[in-house]
Amino acid sequence: MVCSILLLGFLAVAAYTDWRWHLIYNKTTYPGMLVALSASALVALLEVPDTGGAGWSSWLGFVGFPQSVLGLLANGLLVLACYVCMPGQVGGGDVKLMAMIGAFLGLYPGLETLLWTFVIAACLAVIRLIWSVGAGRLFVRTARILWGLIRTGTLLELQPEDRRQLRTPLHLSTSALLAVLVVRFQLIAPMNEM
Repeated sequence: MVCSILLLGFLAVAAYTDWRWHLIYNKTTYPGMLVALSASALVALLEVPDTGGAGWSSWLGFVGFPQSVLGLLANGLLVLACYVCMPGQVGGGDVKLMAMIGAFLGLYPGLETLLWTFVIAACLAVIRLIWSVGAGRLFVRTARILWGLIRTGTLLELQPEDRRQLRTPLHLSTSALLAVLVVRFQLIAPMNEM
């Protein structure tokens, strides 16, 4: 519970600064990583075996220190690869933000949150593209490109205007905030439970 509240607080600050100034500040992500790692180490050190299984450490909600480190590294390295492959779309703040989420949630929930973040970001980017270009114009442009592919067997070169409109910002911090809510509070049931 405490872990979720702290994580959502850090993410809310990052989402605000990302929308307002298109930056995720180090003074948000580094303290978040430090809090997650410190709390995970402290909970592991002070862990008292309790008979009921619902002791104070489970109420805090922090993962063990090894899980925290693994989550930080896995999320950080995967988003670092995206940063290298998609310059201009994923920034250094996004890398540190997702590493922070991994430190709070651990390996598997961190990776699940990372996947949900990209799914939500893609959906928001498509909505923003349709909103800015228009559904009709987008359909005509897509049909023209597909017809050129069918007719010539190669993709037509995009016009500079088309290329500019396709570069919608992802705002991964907002998507990450929503993804943490989905994963942490199980807002969407897994497929095997449906």
